[in-house]
Amino acid sequence: MRVVVRVHSKQNYKYMKTTKDNFIWKLVTQEQAEIIFASELFDLYELRDDDSESMIETFDEIKAIFENGDSVGIEVGHITKTEN
Repeated sequence: MRVVVRVHSKQNYKYMKTTKDNFIWKLVTQEQAEIIFASELFDLYELRDDDSESMIETFDEIKAIFENGDSVGIEVGHITKTEN
């Protein structure tokens, strides 16, 4: 199965979030989150301003998260520092 997720350009929309512990999240729009959740492509997480997160377990959570002003993201990973 092939899933295509369109990226809508929105002014002032952030595409990535970095937490205090240097973990990177790929942020998604509500439309993208709904498509990804329905297709079971990736696990999605509610991302809060205090850097806490929780896995989204139901489709209905997505709308509520965006209505509350929180973000939805996909795990990317930790930033690792390299020595020069």
